Amino acid sequence: MTIDTDEGVDIGSFEVRGRLSSLEPVSGDSTTEITIKGYGFHTGTATITSSTINAFAGQGTVDEKGDLEATFNLGGGDDLPLGPMTFTATTKLGVHEISDTTSQFILSQQATKRIDVSPVFGSPEDTVTITGTGFPISTDIGQITFDGNPATVSATGVGKIDDNSVVTDET
Repeated sequence: MTIDTDEGVDIGSFEVRGRLSSLEPVSGDSTTEITIKGYGFHTGTATITSSTINAFAGQGTVDEKGDLEATFNLGGGDDLPLGPMTFTATTKLGVHEISDTTSQFILSQQATKRIDVSPVFGSPEDTVTITGTGFPISTDIGQITFDGNPATVSATGVGKIDDNSVVTDET
């Protein structure tokens, strides 16, 4: 096997691109166990970095098929910046690097509030299910948006919909 290391485009060459396929859960506190899965990475160890926590570096394992799985938490500190963050998984083979970035994880102070989104990736026409737990009773928890655009909410398992805004009930 010959590896082409120059920067030029070769006729007939191709690029291997790793992709992250899931991030679960999508919210939690600094002790929440986070799992990232993906495919198309170099076999061995993957380094996981955070978009907002400079000192954080987790690790994942990539099997012989290139499938990645990494499970980690953020270390349990109370001084971490709350709010959205992403994680990047990177593998290296010599000078060749494959990396991809997750969708957002929301870091909160309380692990009891949790939001899960399924599927994490999809097409514009796909139905998305959002499940939340641990929110205060009879509280307007706001609108659901995608890229800043309000989503049409068609049903809730509990609570009610008022002008596309979700209000929790007593369960």
